[in-house]
Amino acid sequence: MIVDGRADDAVWSRAKTREDFIERTPNLGATPPFKVSFQVAFDDLNLYVLIRHEGLERPIRVRSLRRDSWGVFSGDWTSVKIDPLHDRRTSYSFITNPEGVQVDVLGLDDGRVRLRQWDSVWRAETQIFDDGWQAEIAIPLYVLGLRPGEDPVMGFNITVGDPARAADIDWSLIPPQLGGLSSSAHGDLEGLTDLTTSKALEVIPFVTARSDFSRKFTMDPRRQANLSGGGDMRLQISPGGYLEATLLTDFAQVEADEVQVARDRFPLFFPERRPFFLNGLDVVNFGREREAQLFFSRRIGLDAGQPVPIVSGLKAYGRSDTVSYALLNVQTLRRFANPDIEGDTGTPAENITVTRVRAQVTPKMAVGGLAMGKTTTASGDTSHVAAGLDAELRLLQSKLRLYGFGAATTNRETLKTDEASQLLENPARSVETATGASGYFTVDYRGLYVRPRVSWLWSDGDFDPKLGFYRRPGTARQDAEVRFVPRPKALGLQEISFGPNVSLTTDPSYDEILTRDIGGSLKFRWAGGGEASYRISQYVDTVKNAFNLYDYEVSPDTYYGIRHALRAETPRRFRVSGKTSVEFFDLFAGRAVQLQGQILAQPVRFFGIGATYTHLLGNLGAGKDFDFGFLNGVMEVNFSRNIFFDSLVRMTLEPGNERIGTQNRFRWRYRPGSDFFLVYRNDIPLGTNSASPFHELVFKVSFYARALLDRRARKRESAASPR
Repeated sequence: MIVDGRADDAVWSRAKTREDFIERTPNLGATPPFKVSFQVAFDDLNLYVLIRHEGLERPIRVRSLRRDSWGVFSGDWTSVKIDPLHDRRTSYSFITNPEGVQVDVLGLDDGRVRLRQWDSVWRAETQIFDDGWQAEIAIPLYVLGLRPGEDPVMGFNITVGDPARAADIDWSLIPPQLGGLSSSAHGDLEGLTDLTTSKALEVIPFVTARSDFSRKFTMDPRRQANLSGGGDMRLQISPGGYLEATLLTDFAQVEADEVQVARDRFPLFFPERRPFFLNGLDVVNFGREREAQLFFSRRIGLDAGQPVPIVSGLKAYGRSDTVSYALLNVQTLRRFANPDIEGDTGTPAENITVTRVRAQVTPKMAVGGLAMGKTTTASGDTSHVAAGLDAELRLLQSKLRLYGFGAATTNRETLKTDEASQLLENPARSVETATGASGYFTVDYRGLYVRPRVSWLWSDGDFDPKLGFYRRPGTARQDAEVRFVPRPKALGLQEISFGPNVSLTTDPSYDEILTRDIGGSLKFRWAGGGEASYRISQYVDTVKNAFNLYDYEVSPDTYYGIRHALRAETPRRFRVSGKTSVEFFDLFAGRAVQLQGQILAQPVRFFGIGATYTHLLGNLGAGKDFDFGFLNGVMEVNFSRNIFFDSLVRMTLEPGNERIGTQNRFRWRYRPGSDFFLVYRNDIPLGTNSASPFHELVFKVSFYARALLDRRARKRESAASPR
């Protein structure tokens, strides 16, 4: 096969053609206004898909040339979606546009969770003709984990985007309520007979040079080395199983987190962006995302936002027809205290182990377990152990989902009992151990017209998931909501969504109500892609311990209030699109208004700019006024689909934490999987923030090498390479 977008290989004249596409949105079940067809072929190296779009009575639209950019979806695009093991839970999406830009997304939990940071090595070439375009895509079989000699059945789908009408067109229709990454709605791909696939070894060594513009120079990995090297390796140990290793890991090129500002005393959630922790994340998915995750990979290698050096990591994961598994072990080095951060004492070296097993006991039911531990390796003074069991049942074509888990944590800490004895070689010590438990259960039905959901989350006061993310441990929370979704054919509407919701949080013994929130929402979605919504809620919030918010202290008390929120969004298919929202809400002893505006402009395919500005003003009571804003912005310049420059801006004027920072990245993917990065980062304190300014320049180059472990496969790949 010659992957060049021309489709002149002889195999395409023999491959069966399918043209039975159907529109998902805006007109559910309609026939597309242009012809879409596809063919599938395979050899011992790749799965090939040819997708052709014909009869477009308009110019082709390309909004972005940048790899992995969400701006691709503002123009014409097509996506190949594959569920390799046909478990109807996981979807690998390979997306391209008429210029051959590549975007890959991993969908988990039947599309409920999407990971755009997932990255894979595959090929896409395109050709534009008078009334349309076509894409030729090659996906390596080792990425899909197919078994040699078998005739597997995979979940398979193709979705095409029509920006002129904000339309989504599927080969196997995805019910709109399930979302575009739903693998339960995939069709079946059969006929991959007599495969002689080969396992693959992938190696990515890298070299990093960095400077913070000071006179110091070190190669000590514990102190942000000025010159370092390392690498990543992935070995396919079975058709669906992989072994990954990392040495002296560096994440200098990873996109910076967006600024968030709290409106209460609970922790903020930041998504995982680091490549090593993303592969295999579908296997260790446990709990409720952003609310109750027993394992959260950002707890490894990060401490209060400060990077902790990782000396090594080893990960094995895989899936078969009935069992999925994952084993992760990471060794970190000591992080020295940052003198610019008040109270920072650094982080000791730690060893973290996580293991996960999940069995598909029936086509509709799965059960599994997760266990993990963390130990300080220098002294063994502290340790953490957590474990849990979960189960999931899917019914009614996966529209009805029942999921629950039970979990426990044990934390052991050796305490010094006499401050004077700290000067002695062997001070007196005592051991403190705390064990806690947690449980969760949810029932979720995603119907076309009615979507109810109820959930229960409980944890006791000793439950402390140090390797997880719990927004509010030590409480019992009950949630219920129902959404009614009529689909009128008037005023250009696609659907209306409305319904009530209620949330009640108590202490673990159900003796005291801590938070009560009752409200409802109304949302309009137009066929052209625009949206407008209104949300209202009435709440009661009991604060047990004083905390600081916007440089003021909020006192323990019971607070009452009402929240109103209005939001509007323009269609993203335009060259300039945007969102705006306004919220009016009571905030503890005072009132506040939050104004937010977002703009995304892509005037030409070579340039794009986006920004989100949020402004908060109000008071927390008498004499406690606040008035500040924060900004997240990005500018990108795309020289080609493999060379781009972007500049990220992060600014906050939150009292006591005022600062502005930028991350400027030049990336050149000079060959598949191999990258050159030049990154400049800074963080400059503003106003009353007394921290020291930070500047850093990083040069990083990586090289991707792949070896097929079967001699015949190596010969076939070698013969194909010059073509």
